[in-house]
Amino acid sequence: MRRRDFVTFLGGAMAWVSAARGQEPRQVIGFLSGVSSDALPPGILAAFYQGLKEKGFVERKNLSIEFRWADGQYDRLPSLAADLVARNVSVIVALSHPAAFAAKEATKTIPVVFGVGVDPVRVGLVDSFNQPRGNLTGVTSFFGAFGPKQLELLHELLPNSRTVALLLNPSNPTSKIDTPAIQAAADAIGQRLEVLTASTENELETAFTTMVRQRVDALIVKPDQFFVSRRERLVALAAHHAIPAIYSLRMFVDLGGLISYGDTILDSYRQVGMYTGRILKGAKPADLPVQQSVKFELVINLKTAKALSLTVPPELLARADEVIEDGLAMSHLGHERSLVADRNMGRTMADPLRARSSRSSTRRASRGWKGRPALADCHRPGMTSFDPKQRQSALRHVLPRYSGEAPCQADHCWAGRRRGRT
Repeated sequence: MRRRDFVTFLGGAMAWVSAARGQEPRQVIGFLSGVSSDALPPGILAAFYQGLKEKGFVERKNLSIEFRWADGQYDRLPSLAADLVARNVSVIVALSHPAAFAAKEATKTIPVVFGVGVDPVRVGLVDSFNQPRGNLTGVTSFFGAFGPKQLELLHELLPNSRTVALLLNPSNPTSKIDTPAIQAAADAIGQRLEVLTASTENELETAFTTMVRQRVDALIVKPDQFFVSRRERLVALAAHHAIPAIYSLRMFVDLGGLISYGDTILDSYRQVGMYTGRILKGAKPADLPVQQSVKFELVINLKTAKALSLTVPPELLARADEVIEDGLAMSHLGHERSLVADRNMGRTMADPLRARSSRSSTRRASRGWKGRPALADCHRPGMTSFDPKQRQSALRHVLPRYSGEAPCQADHCWAGRRRGRT
């Protein structure tokens, strides 16, 4: 075959393939959420789309998405799930465990990929992590496991506190599942736990009025999509009544909340997108183990602490992944920590002694604070260590005015020069 004929033949074949691809029908998936689109945490949809894209699916090219929003009314989820089943979507993506339960009840055949903040085995979504069986699989962030640790952090911040409130949404079917563990942690440190509920705007107001009347010293806000949708109001009420509060998502701290400890969530929803893409390509949910998120972070808002007349202990600051001061987030240590699964005990716990420094953390540290030159070698021993002495050393280099120590005296230390080294 002559070269010209071959090129003509190859061009025609490529054009035929392109035309055939252009005629491929779009796959349709359902997206079920207990809140409104505006109430989703920032970046969730972008992370989900990124996961889909990594598996070759892009909305309006080869994929269509049918969104169903319950707008905080969990009793609407069963009918919304039934509507998606009637439309015969290829996969149902369920964000939150109420949405996942609704999808599970609505269909036994359409694959369901969930993103939840509870133990899916314990609440009955799947049979096991490694072999979920049935038509459900997904990603869990284990927000429920953070309650006792959040109580511990509040006690470290407020050692003289006596009464701590736990705010949860009674409309959430799994809202109380980890309350006994939090109660046990409170009993262990001699604190009284006051459980309060809210599922409407008026009930939020009533809950904070009750906290004031009962002289609550601090507050734990359980993770819930209703609370996420009312995050600005929650932060404002805590500030108005001067109640130190800890949350499971950093978005509350970005809005002025005091402290958060929980999952980073964006990577979890990227995994949800990837699992959805794998199922669209033919994988079966029963063959995809439930993924557990292993990234979590501690974020502290010093501006809010100052407004509440609180002094954050240097040791707590040294463990924080980010410290927000005057609206600026400072990743002064940038740790990534692991969740250690205790399979024998059937529980998951946070173990800060098993710290892992990630590539991204190393990049954050090497850039320096506010774009200044990289930290000198004298700082680095404390940047990724959990040894108390090295923690304090790192804090002295990066945040000396909060550590109570004199600035670093090294000649090459820009942090010391900025902080008034003589």
